[in-house]
Amino acid sequence: MRMFSDLPKKIQTSFKTTTTNALINWLDDHYYELSDISIERLTNELVEGYIPRYSYRYKWGDVGEFEVEPKLMEELVLGSINRHRKKKISTKQMEFYRRLCRSLGVDEVSFSDYIDFSQQLCALKNRYDKEIRPYEPATDNQLRTVKRLWKDKYGEELEDKEYNRKEISQLFKRINEG
Repeated sequence: MRMFSDLPKKIQTSFKTTTTNALINWLDDHYYELSDISIERLTNELVEGYIPRYSYRYKWGDVGEFEVEPKLMEELVLGSINRHRKKKISTKQMEFYRRLCRSLGVDEVSFSDYIDFSQQLCALKNRYDKEIRPYEPATDNQLRTVKRLWKDKYGEELEDKEYNRKEISQLFKRINEG
């Protein structure tokens, strides 16, 4: 079997890019929580569950089978983590973070790196989605759709009032079940 280090540089670069993309997807799936996982376990999860998803998209997928030494694979993952930590927080991301803090009545905190920021942002967004979003007014499109479905299902007009997202969700559920 061919060794990773024997592959052409373009193929190696392609695989490194895949490692970074796989790491980003893993972080998204795990809410940017890195503190409870060892590098060995993270590397195994990436190799077994994430990296294979990319083989059809990148040049290294056309090479056939090759072996990456475990120590080298861990170095690739650590390098990807370190590059991701150094990533700059965009103005748009920071504005979104500040809006969430204001909406939730939470004090802003400073961050040591991009992964720390992303973890905090995920936690705030999840909290916002549970505590505030259900009580925001329903969109015009949601309201039009539920009114039309209600009329089709029950043959009568839906009560004309201001509905929040949670109420609209309950109405959709009632229409679909009943």
